[in-house]
This record gives sequence, C-alpha cells and structure tokens, in this order.
Amino acid sequence: MPSTTLKTLAFLAAGLAAGFAIATWLPPGRGAAAPGATADPAADASLRERVAALERRLGEEAERRAALEAEVGVLREALRQPSGSARSAADREQIFLDDAFDAADGGGEAGEDRSLGSERRFRNGPTQAEVQQRRIDRLVEAGFTPDRAAWIDRRAAELLVQALQLQYDASRNGEDTDFSPDDALRAELGDDEYERYLEALGRPTRVRVGRVLPTSPAERAGLLPGDEVVAYAGRRVFDIRELNRFTLEGRPGETVVLDVLRDGQPIQLYLPRGPLGITPGGRFVRGR
Repeated sequence: MPSTTLKTLAFLAAGLAAGFAIATWLPPGRGAAAPGATADPAADASLRERVAALERRLGEEAERRAALEAEVGVLREALRQPSGSARSAADREQIFLDDAFDAADGGGEAGEDRSLGSERRFRNGPTQAEVQQRRIDRLVEAGFTPDRAAWIDRRAAELLVQALQLQYDASRNGEDTDFSPDDALRAELGDDEYERYLEALGRPTRVRVGRVLPTSPAERAGLLPGDEVVAYAGRRVFDIRELNRFTLEGRPGETVVLDVLRDGQPIQLYLPRGPLGITPGGRFVRGR
C-alpha cells in the first residue's frame, strides 16, 4: 500500500510539472481571445496611414491632370488664331514642345539670339517668344504691371528649372525631394498675387469635390459633391495637393473649419483634422 501511494504521488507530481512547462512555453495570445478584445491599434494606425497616402497620391495625380488641362486650353486658344490652313497633329505637338521649352528656359526678350530653329514658326503656329508674350499679356490683363508680369513669368521658369535640378540630383542619389516650384512662387508673391497669377493662366484656384466617400469625415461634416473647398483651417487652398498637405499639419483629430462655396454661397463646415475622404472631380475651378 505505501508503494501504491508513492506511485500515485509521483504521477501527480509529474502531471503538475508537465502542466507548468506547457503554461511556461505556450506563446502569448494563443487560444481564444478574451471577451471584449479589440483590433490591434498599431494595425489600425497603419491602415489609416495607407489610406492617407493613397489619398495624397490621388490628389497629386488630379493636380497634374488639371495642369495639363490648363495647358491644353492655352494650345486650343492658339489653334483658334487665323492660320490660313489647318495644322497637322505633328505641328500642334511641336507647338506644345516649344511652349514647354520656353517655360523651362525662362524665355527672353523678343529678338534675342537663340539656337537654330528655336524661333521657327510651324505653319503659322506661335513662336516661343510669342507664347511667352501671351502669358505676360494675360498677367497684365489680370492687373500686374508689365515689368511685374515679366518678372513673375521669368521667376516661375527659374523655380521650375530649380525643381528639375533638385529632382535630378535626388534621383541620382536615391533620395526624394519635396521642393515645389508652385509653393516657392506662392511664398514669394503672397496669396493675393498668386491667386491672380493662377487665374490669369487659367489654373485652378479652388478644389471642386467630385466624390464624398461613405462614412468619411467629409460625409459626416456635410460636404457634398460639387462643393468647392476654398480654405482649410483658415488657410487658403488652391489645389488638392495643398489641401492634402494641410490635413497633415497641426494636431490629429482637432476640429478645423472648412470654408466651402456651395452653389456660389459661402458656408463653413467643421470636421476633425485628418483624411477627408473625398476625390476631386469635374472641371477644375478657376477664380471668382
């Protein structure tokens, strides 16, 4: 009998030791989740960051498209000028390339000596000097003096060249650059002159809302498709790229004011700082 008792005690001791070992080595988090457990906060934050990054990329793409639409408008105006004969697609493409070259080069006074062919006309199309002068004339019509208009046009080209060089250097070094020629020009001109500059060149000066995503902060705040965003947290907004950047500033979740035009009437909406949950749409919005 004592022998049996000892065997029983030994068996119980071995079972307890095995149970302790299993409890010690079992990885945490295995088994059924505790009642009321929530999703991993880090995973939620990562998902929100990915959504915000996708919204920024979508906004930048929309801004690039708006800029191209503005450039197309300039070219269409040039094509409407009397020419005596229809221009071929190749001629129109060359006009576009001349305009792009002029913007990067910064232009110059009419009659300035340039490389061979740079001043050629393509079947009555405008020369680079004429395209540049048309931009300056538009700025003068917007209220700038001729000297100020010429300086702005050249300064915009200088900043573009600077951005191209920085992008080139960054790409060579495997880096990124966040330099924006538009932001730099806006800082030098101030909001009032910069808005007139954009209006004169037919570029957007507000953000038109195309789609409001269901359950988004924008929907909860009452933003509607077709609304035009004018300012965010008291800062003037000219394009979707700026709007997305402003959402990243300040304290996340703080209440900010969204100044909006709805059917031409100004209203204010309130929503937390962060991703809005909208996509831009419709024709880009010009000035007043």
